[in-house]
Amino acid sequence: MAEILVNDFGLNKDDFVDWTGYPVIGVMSPEYPEFEGSETIGLWTTHMGTSDSHLYQILKDHVVKNADKIDVWFQSPATELIQDPMSGAIIGVKVTRDGQKATSARSTASSYAPAALRTTRKWFSITSA
Repeated sequence: MAEILVNDFGLNKDDFVDWTGYPVIGVMSPEYPEFEGSETIGLWTTHMGTSDSHLYQILKDHVVKNADKIDVWFQSPATELIQDPMSGAIIGVKVTRDGQKATSARSTASSYAPAALRTTRKWFSITSA
């Protein structure tokens, strides 16, 4: 991921900060320590600041610059992820957009970013295709 941020988005890797283990900030990672493998998770930021939307602003700027080439659906909450039964890969998502239900199938260029899903008490389901 770091290489993508450097090569495709112009970030300086020397600015990246590893907060893992630092009091206050680093103790937030891993968020779910009860899960297997959680001891391998670290907490990094793209610069010295925290909680300032630095990475989001960079990614948003790139989305806006490329808006004529991509579709971005804001305020389209995921209601269900569609999973390939053989590989376990997420291959689609069902969303509610403008009051209508919609399904989007993943292509190689697609990415799903269901932000803040854990902030709601109603979890969406994962079904096989």
